Amino acid sequence: MSDTEFKLTRLARPDAAVEVALVTIDNGADHTHPTFFGRAALQSLERVLTQLEAGDWTALVITGKPYFFSAGADLDEF
Repeated sequence: MSDTEFKLTRLARPDAAVEVALVTIDNGADHTHPTFFGRAALQSLERVLTQLEAGDWTALVITGKPYFFSAGADLDEF
């Protein structure tokens, strides 16, 4: 099972003074492998939250990969 990572992308439109934070939940595998939250995912989320708190965002969008947003916690790890 691949480690899940939270990835932050800054979306900006040249014609607007609006910056949107896009957080993508991804385990690096194709869409047939569900995304699970384990220790690595929570550490990744902590780093992204620090960046979000430091930024000047107008909105936040959280997304997963196609077909799966999240399958939940990795029970083997907890």
